[in-house]
Amino acid sequence: MISDAELDALRALVGIRLAVPARPHVEYATIDTIRNFARSTGDDNPLYCDPEAAGRSVHGGLIAPPLFPLATGTDAPDAPIAEPEALHLLRGAHVEVLLDTWHFHAPVRPGARLTRTDTLGEVTRPDGHALSVAVTVASRYTNGSTLHATHERQRRYHLDHRATPAPRDKAHYTDAEIDAIERDIAAWSRRGATPRRYHDIAPLERIGPLVKGPLTVTDLVAYRGGVGAGPFDVEPLELALRNRAKRPGFYDRTDTNAWDARERLHWDEAYAQQQGHISAYDYSHTRLVWAAQLLTDWMGDAGHLEWISFRQRENNYVGDTHRVRAIVERVVPREHDCAVEISFEMHNQLGGAPTAYGAASVRVPMR
Repeated sequence: MISDAELDALRALVGIRLAVPARPHVEYATIDTIRNFARSTGDDNPLYCDPEAAGRSVHGGLIAPPLFPLATGTDAPDAPIAEPEALHLLRGAHVEVLLDTWHFHAPVRPGARLTRTDTLGEVTRPDGHALSVAVTVASRYTNGSTLHATHERQRRYHLDHRATPAPRDKAHYTDAEIDAIERDIAAWSRRGATPRRYHDIAPLERIGPLVKGPLTVTDLVAYRGGVGAGPFDVEPLELALRNRAKRPGFYDRTDTNAWDARERLHWDEAYAQQQGHISAYDYSHTRLVWAAQLLTDWMGDAGHLEWISFRQRENNYVGDTHRVRAIVERVVPREHDCAVEISFEMHNQLGGAPTAYGAASVRVPMR
């Protein structure tokens, strides 16, 4: 239980600078780290993966996918060293992302070393639940005087690790269904070097689908290899022992009686099922990256993803196949370019309500 006093102690920290919780997976952006991040998400856009092709583009060289900051961001030199004591109660809690919003100001290029600055934002108790607290953290990613991205993430920390019993079975497909999925995957194409301009776009234009799946454990492991250990610093062997000393509640026993991170929900199917899930499932930002890919593929090399906001309604389990679709809500001409306001949804193989949804704005040339 999170007491009112503990909640008040957290609220007293609103507005303070926070230390970045773990060393980033990537300190310096390089041709290799950018390519590896992109490909870990299933995106082989030449802008991110082929220096020669990127050199012929409007960017004049390789750039990183918009959400590359997920893998990087070194603590600012003046960051606080110690974690405030009031935050200790969140260690080991089950974490769910309620809202993820990014603004992108300048593309990241090889050689950049991003500095990340975190500030504690709003603290609430979702639905009055005594075992939960929702915490918003705002981050800025800079390289020298250049602001590359800002990020605001609202996380729900829940002290009960057990999931609600799974409402459905793990997905299974016939050979014909797999063939149809693979045809849909192959049908999608990116805009590439051909600019998408103001006059090419109409309100209510439909975008997609970009098809991702059926999700496999290999997909989950590859994605984690691209983004890294994340804020809970879940690394192997003796590094895990040190991390468990800092975050004991984040570890429990395996069937061999060894300790392992609870985060293995994202790649260990048997463990995830023991915890009440259908199977292992993705990180919340996995589908956020997929939504960004849909938009960057659609807008073409000359476009720019200005911002994206994402909400998740349910997990994406091993076996699920997602179709990412968007619709143009509004086209706003400006002096030198235009803003395209877009909403998007993601549906798994069952159809019905979206498992995730959001909105974004893309900048494209006027002419």
